[in-house]
Amino acid sequence: MNEVIFFLHLIIGSDKGKIGQDVERNYFMSSLEAKEYGIVDEVLKKHLK
Repeated sequence: MNEVIFFLHLIIGSDKGKIGQDVERNYFMSSLEAKEYGIVDEVLKKHLK
């Protein structure tokens, strides 16, 4: 688990302690929250016809 926290820290740039707390529990995010957190680059939207 430490490797996961380390790589998320490198990618996201967030504090390792906060990332560790978030991955140790059921922490569900919406797509927009994941973008704000830094684990996704872009949220795609489906265009309705």
